[in-house]
Amino acid sequence: MIIYSGKIDGEFHGFDYNAVFKMSNGTYWGQSQYKYWYHYAYRPDALIEEENGRTILRVAGHAVPVRRVYDVIESQIDGEFKGWSGDTSYKL
Repeated sequence: MIIYSGKIDGEFHGFDYNAVFKMSNGTYWGQSQYKYWYHYAYRPDALIEEENGRTILRVAGHAVPVRRVYDVIESQIDGEFKGWSGDTSYKL
């Protein structure tokens, strides 16, 4: 069963542990199983489907299990970003 057929919003850098993907419809999906695959694309086609009780994200012929993520906060740093030193704080 197809859950979503569309595009990933913005830049895609492939799969990696705990990656979060924003779809063009505003939903977020988190990678739920480790798989590393580097592939850069801007707004690639994406398919999310239910398959044998698992939810799978497919991009450019590769697939990874995902879960829906609801508690995402999007923001940006107020001012200039000058790097991270571990205990640096930034106003959002």
